[in-house]
Amino acid sequence: MSSRGMPVTQQMRQERRTRAEARQAEYDKLSLQEKLKRLPAEPAATKQRTRLISLLEKQNQPKAKPEEQKTQTATVEPEAEQAKKPSKTKKYMRESK
Repeated sequence: MSSRGMPVTQQMRQERRTRAEARQAEYDKLSLQEKLKRLPAEPAATKQRTRLISLLEKQNQPKAKPEEQKTQTATVEPEAEQAKKPSKTKKYMRESK
């Protein structure tokens, strides 16, 4: 027996694991807004809060139809973008020689 206290047995680990899995299952059932309400006060859990807020924003954005997305990407002229990029690479190539 160790001097730190009672050793953790397999049965104790299994009980803890099943309780944790039950808690996680209940948490997963909650909506994003309910999860936000459960978080502690402002300075704590900032990463989790920002992650949930960004997920909420993505969920609330109106979904664009795939046809509209294709037309929006087609309006961008790839030739104009390609014309800019080689000039920068040439500039860097001259400096490296």
